[in-house]
This record gives sequence, C-alpha cells and structure tokens, in this order.
Amino acid sequence: RHDESVCQRGVFDLAVDAIKMAIERGFRVNVNCTLFQGESSEEVADFLDYAMSLGIEGVTISPGFSYEHAPQQDVFILRRAGLLSAAGVFRGLDRDYLQVEIADKKSRVRRQLVHGVILAPIAANRKEADPPARLEIPGQGRLPAYLLGIERTKEETFLLFRLPLSPPREVQKLPFSSLSRILPASDKIVFLSSLKPDRVKETAVLGRGFPYRKDLSVSGAPLRLKGKTYRRGLGVHSRTVLEYALNGSYTTFAAIIGLDDSSRGKGSVTFVVSTDGKELLRENFDSSRAPLPISFPVSGARKLTLLVDYGSDQLDLGDHADWANARLTK
Repeated sequence: RHDESVCQRGVFDLAVDAIKMAIERGFRVNVNCTLFQGESSEEVADFLDYAMSLGIEGVTISPGFSYEHAPQQDVFILRRAGLLSAAGVFRGLDRDYLQVEIADKKSRVRRQLVHGVILAPIAANRKEADPPARLEIPGQGRLPAYLLGIERTKEETFLLFRLPLSPPREVQKLPFSSLSRILPASDKIVFLSSLKPDRVKETAVLGRGFPYRKDLSVSGAPLRLKGKTYRRGLGVHSRTVLEYALNGSYTTFAAIIGLDDSSRGKGSVTFVVSTDGKELLRENFDSSRAPLPISFPVSGARKLTLLVDYGSDQLDLGDHADWANARLTK
C-alpha cells in the first residue's frame, strides 16, 4: 500500500532489506513510518509487531501528505481526522519512558502505553553549510555528508553520499564495513555555533577581552565539562555578551552550562540568559559545581542575549565558561 501511495514499486522491500543489513552490521535502528487513514487497529498492531520482529528498536508514526501524483488521495490521514491523542512537545525517550511536555508541564509516559508518536510536519529548507548527516569513521572522526542512497555489489554494500560544497553530480561512496555510525541531523535544531551573533562585547578586568570560540573552549581545547567532551557549543571568558537575532523563528533555547575543565579548579562566573530584555536565568558557578542543563521557551522572541559575567570574586582568573550544546529549536 505504501508503494502505491508514493508511486514507487519496491520501496518498502528495499527499506526492509536496508534495515536488515544495518542490524546485521551492528547498527541500532529506529524508523519513521506513515499511518494511513482507514487503517484498523489490528493492521497497525500487525505492522508494529512486524517491525519489532526485524529488530527495530523504535517506530515514529507520521501522517501522510496529499500530493497530486498520488493515485489514491483518500489513503492519506487528514489533520481533522479523529485520533486518540494529546497535543504537546516530544522531548525524548529512554528505555522505559517518553519525555513529553503538555500544556507547558513536563512529564513522563511509560513506553508500553504508547503506540506511536505523530510528529508535526516541518518544511526542510536546509542550507549547504549545514549537512543533514555525519558519517563516523573509526580512527578518522566524523565526515559531514549529504546521503544519497545505497549501492550493492556481490562483494560489498556501499553508502552513496555527496560532500558539502561539491558539485551536485559528484557522488562519493564508502563501504558500510568502514563506518561505525551514521548520525543524521534534525533540521529543527540550529546550533548557535553555526550562527553569527548580531552583537559581541568582550571585556576583561585588565587589558583586552578574550575572544569567544565556536565548538571549542576559550582555551582552544575541546569543550569539556566534568570530564565529558561536547562537540558543539560556545567557549567564552568573562565578561562576554553574545546577542542573536531570533525574529520569532524559534520555540526553544537549550544548553548545558558550566566552567570548562581547562579552568583547573579556578574561576567564578555568572550565567545570564535573556530574551528581548527579559531575564530568564541567572546562575552563579564555580569549578566545584556540576554542569547544569537549561531549556527555555523563546516563541515570539526577537532577540536572545547570553551573558557570562564576573562571579562573586569580581575577577576573571580562570573564567573559562561553556555554553555546551547551545542550540535553538524551530
């Protein structure tokens, strides 16, 4: 039925083959599927049982979309169709629970009680500078790439991809056996390290201020909080103000804040988060304090201001502060 709806024969079987191959090679697999209007609960249950039998760890259920080439317009679920559901924000999941936010209240729901999650549709207008995936290659790090498909030979199976800024027809390929993981990125999430702030003001107690760094601590080393390294984020020194234009385009700001391990037991700072002049957070930190995850709604806000100020000592000695994984959600 899926193949008829998308006008492409054999797509479902190809997807099943790719899932089996990925699991055989040690990958953990979660999938997204389409729920069609008119499906019975028994049909949905049969499909989920089949998915689990393949070794799939989780299934995200999404609505279909009507488009002019679909031969059966009535198979697509409509937004007005009645569903037993609760509107809210899906925050994540672990082995036993889904983390959700309903009516601005965060809570957990046991996974056994959930048949699926229907995600709100979001248009993907991805820029060339923000690749949709990263290929993790043992001993060589992570390679940003646009995924194009799979190619099979009798000896090996290859992943087809294109590198950022390369010509559209310049296709690269790597054997799956050379990859440890494929890390897709969400077009809903924008890391602040990929944005240029509208205003930067850096002030030192004496002399010139220390320039902030993208995806590095202010010392130039990787971002590191209590022994854990973060690939994305901002490294700053007190006193630093960073302002970003939001223009009402985002819903949430989140990060993990703390003093970088390069401060070596020194340092005392104050983290401040504001939107449109309204203060959302003020937290004092020294090196003994554990990193703090933060998250704030920013819907409708025009400007985000991040300040790392001098701490209680009013000095800037060892004030290596991190906004680890600082990101905006659309």
